Amino acid sequence: NSKKSDDEVKLWRETLNGTSYISALCRPDLAGIPRYFHLDHAEIPLSPHQSRLKSLIRLLLNLRNIMIVNRSLIMLALEQATSHPPQNVNPSPTVSTPTYNKQLV
Repeated sequence: NSKKSDDEVKLWRETLNGTSYISALCRPDLAGIPRYFHLDHAEIPLSPHQSRLKSLIRLLLNLRNIMIVNRSLIMLALEQATSHPPQNVNPSPTVSTPTYNKQLV
């Protein structure tokens, strides 16, 4: 049981370290936009086919939204975990029910 408790503490510390690292990486740039990679511009070779271009743009927008949502969820979970530590750290007691008697009285 001590090992399990130690492992939980280690996991918690690793989670905090990882979240702090992500937070440090995602500081807002000069425009106030938090980014994983500070890019000023990118060149993407496009196909002359409009259907492929629309699909590529839709994919890039979806990836951007996924990154924004995932980062905010990680930060929200960290804030909740630090402000609301687990209340029930002990395992719940086992409740047993009486055995069922099939005979009718």
